[in-house]
Amino acid sequence: CTGQNKNNALLQYLCWRVLVRLHKKVTMSFLLVGHTKFSPDWCFGLLKQRFRRTFVSSLQDLVDVVNTIKILSSDWTPLSHDLPPTITLTGLSSNRQWYLFQQIREFCREGSQDLTCPRPTLQPPTCEESMDLPLPQTAEDATPQQ
Repeated sequence: CTGQNKNNALLQYLCWRVLVRLHKKVTMSFLLVGHTKFSPDWCFGLLKQRFRRTFVSSLQDLVDVVNTIKILSSDWTPLSHDLPPTITLTGLSSNRQWYLFQQIREFCREGSQDLTCPRPTLQPPTCEESMDLPLPQTAEDATPQQ
């Protein structure tokens, strides 16, 4: 088993460190049997399995997937009622809005297209605005400098 080979290699390495007097002793700790899995990992695994089998094209679709997984009991309460600070969003640029509308909208479910990729209220960007680098203004600017 590869897991046992890794353990043997680790034990041999730790023994070597003691033999060459890098350490006086080494202590290894292992989790108790049955306590080796972190519970959020299996919960996330359930979510990942359900997500892979479901068509998700909006935030509401994702919420629906999460709500189909019954993990918590009805008497669950959060450890803290303190909310994190509010983040003010600036919104998407005109370029990004038009990209989503023109390129991504067709892949969204019929009912979620207007939510995920609505028609932008801003004018479509011009060719110059849609490029990351500024375009040369004159023929002299277009020739590379040497």
